[in-house]
Amino acid sequence: MKHVLVIDDDAAMRRLIAEYLTMHALKVTAVHDSKQFDYVLSREPVDLVVVDLNLGREDGLAIVRNLATKSDVPIIVISGDRLDEAEKVVALELGATDFIPKPFGMREFLARIRVALRQRISSPRTREQRSFRFGAWKLSVKQRRLICAERGEVKLTACE
Repeated sequence: MKHVLVIDDDAAMRRLIAEYLTMHALKVTAVHDSKQFDYVLSREPVDLVVVDLNLGREDGLAIVRNLATKSDVPIIVISGDRLDEAEKVVALELGATDFIPKPFGMREFLARIRVALRQRISSPRTREQRSFRFGAWKLSVKQRRLICAERGEVKLTACE
């Protein structure tokens, strides 16, 4: 089952998205801020991320930028207040896979998620595994980091 991580500060929107995607055989984790978002990412693998650009005091573009530099997970941006072309282009250039303006239809939203997941599977970049888990440890090849929940992070050199 594919795992979708949703970050949106609007509780009603989080609930709507989570319920709809769950009804369509997707595992969904919905969070309201970057602290929860980072916690989930550090604990379990995700196959796709949905990011609302307006997160109250936080900027969704910063989340897109940070995630895109660390991972090749598809990112779908949703927004109801940043609808001009420049904002869409910035989000896409920072690493978003798609941009969907609010309000949107749930069937189209699901279709765009499925397309992004299919593209990730067929992409040669994602065929090779970028991270490995063994016991309490997680090795991120792309970031050259070895992480353990109890012992913290060990940065690795390019040779290691």
